[in-house]
Amino acid sequence: MGIRNEALKMALEQSETLNKLGQIYSLKVDPKINSIFLEILLKGESLPFLFEAKYQIITESGKTIAQIQNIHCNKDWINEVIKLWIQKNGPIKQEIKGFFASRLAKLFL
Repeated sequence: MGIRNEALKMALEQSETLNKLGQIYSLKVDPKINSIFLEILLKGESLPFLFEAKYQIITESGKTIAQIQNIHCNKDWINEVIKLWIQKNGPIKQEIKGFFASRLAKLFL
């Protein structure tokens, strides 16, 4: 899977929100276009939902952060919910902790 995929997957798996909603079914990262392709099996659903998003690895206050934006899903109603949330709150940010944080900072920054 590669260190970038593993580190971003770890960051997403640490997300309290994601853990409340379901679990990661599959994940692919394309660093050439800063894109994440993600399948999430949402709680109560029988099939995973497909998501595509743009990401950036940034540092804020000495922390390594995965910033996720331009999120699209294969379900229109989810796109609308995400769009409304991002308009109100800005990009989704998830701190990357532990071993992968310093490695990602070196790879991406």
